[in-house]
Amino acid sequence: MAADVHQAFGVGVAAGDHVADGREYGPANASLTFTAATTLEAAYLERIVPLLLLTPVEIFRAVLPEMIERGDGAVLMTTGATAIQPMPYLSGPGVVMAAARAYLHTLNGELADKGVYAGTLCVAALIDRSEAAEDHTFDGQQLPIADPDHLADIYWDMYTRRDRIEQVHPAWPGQ
Repeated sequence: MAADVHQAFGVGVAAGDHVADGREYGPANASLTFTAATTLEAAYLERIVPLLLLTPVEIFRAVLPEMIERGDGAVLMTTGATAIQPMPYLSGPGVVMAAARAYLHTLNGELADKGVYAGTLCVAALIDRSEAAEDHTFDGQQLPIADPDHLADIYWDMYTRRDRIEQVHPAWPGQ
């Protein structure tokens, strides 16, 4: 397979590259902005679909054959909490991440009997030491901050246990 995912979607994974035991894709950055659903424009969604949906599909499609052949491996994706729990005035990325989340859920079911794991960590906070966390308020409200080292520990736990397809952190009330 000679397809280069970087050329198509702006990421650095060539389909023929050797694949380690797992891949994680966490695309969020400060350029992703939220808006009210009433003012959400298709042009904005069109701009973020490659980053939040098409790229992970192509990355995972590129690495899965080797994992399936080996009978072991994992693909993990970071999504935001609005992919699970839509909220007024926080439309945009969550709409597209909900599609990526659905993809991960179906992928997990298809891979379960092949020894390969697919999971998603839904982060319900800004990530400390990130560009987005520099201003950790939204509409005057203080937003929670997650420690990236703790997120790595959660991912490691998900990867080693493979006992859940999804985890939200920090946990929301009712989760």
